[in-house]
Amino acid sequence: MLSSMAGSCTKWSVVKKVYSGLKGSVEHHARRLGWEDVVSRPRSIQERGLPLANPAKLNRLLEEAEACVKLAGAREALKRKSRLARLPGALRLLFRGEYERRAHGMKTLLQDLLIP
Repeated sequence: MLSSMAGSCTKWSVVKKVYSGLKGSVEHHARRLGWEDVVSRPRSIQERGLPLANPAKLNRLLEEAEACVKLAGAREALKRKSRLARLPGALRLLFRGEYERRAHGMKTLLQDLLIP
């Protein structure tokens, strides 16, 4: 099931609020806020204790959305640094597989390293 969630951060754009027309770290900040909105919905369902047919599915959804928030926060922090200073953090995300699982892979890596 988790393998079917590959790239889920990019596929859930329909669910989250759309923040567009922003540049650099401001864009990533807005993207992180959008993912925080996505996390708040299943969390509120979980906190209310609503009866669910499959609560494990909600837990997986919540975990995946929280991972997307972490990635957006890490990318936001990268954009605040100079291009050369971004390299260690970007490589850390690459080796952990975050770019492949939750973004567009090498394209996103290059964007994080080269675009201000």
